[in-house]
Amino acid sequence: MASVSPKGCYSPTCTRPIMQSRTAVVDAQNYQIQIETRFSLVETSRFPLPCVESCEGGGTILFNLGPLVPNDYDVLFRGKKVGKLMVFSGRVTPRQCFENTPGSGAQTIPNTSALDPNVHVNASGSVPGNPPEETQTSLEDSPTDLCLQVKTTEIPVSKTLDQTNEEIAAQLYSQYLAGYQSAALPDFCRLNAFDVKGVKVDPTLVPFKEEMGVDFMAWVRYSVQPVAYGLWMAGNGISGEDGWVLDKWMIVGLTRAGEVIKLTIHGTGP
Repeated sequence: MASVSPKGCYSPTCTRPIMQSRTAVVDAQNYQIQIETRFSLVETSRFPLPCVESCEGGGTILFNLGPLVPNDYDVLFRGKKVGKLMVFSGRVTPRQCFENTPGSGAQTIPNTSALDPNVHVNASGSVPGNPPEETQTSLEDSPTDLCLQVKTTEIPVSKTLDQTNEEIAAQLYSQYLAGYQSAALPDFCRLNAFDVKGVKVDPTLVPFKEEMGVDFMAWVRYSVQPVAYGLWMAGNGISGEDGWVLDKWMIVGLTRAGEVIKLTIHGTGP
């Protein structure tokens, strides 16, 4: 597993992520792991209250790299080598952390203060900003890995001929959330229920749509009732009655691949 976050300390009560996007490619032939991410953060205010002393406001993007053949892998961030990940045979792989060069990590949006653009790449799964733990962690040891195994969904083109892109996105995202109701998942990411409210097309997503190489991109508005708040309070949403997290938003993409349309997840919004 790998995680990427903006370098620096951003209070969760004074910083709000409005966009996250990601791609990761494992080249098993050349032993390379190529990662690309984009963060957009906006400053918020709780005046006259101070910012909470925590560094989790910048958000973190997680990648499930799957099983890796034991070897030394070059880790590339946006095409530039940031380090070498050592995957061992017969014992757990320790956490290994890398930094990219300045100027290629977080994106700021107009009318926000400048953010340090360096990105911290943790190639085994610990959260940047926390002190390193003495114990080693493997993919099999991490309950978070089970949550990341929930698959995005697809639908045959033949079943969508009378549907709009918005209707297809809502249907596929509902199927995606249904995967989080599996009894095999740990409580902190499992859902009791969910409700997809609708899909909103946003012209400002066109540049991201082209960058991500998808055919259609939009916001999905939804609410969830998690078994435990944990994962589902991150990004956006407000607390409701009976454990519901209301009015969450997610950017999704649709791509036609042969005779199916696939759903991809591209980050959170306001």
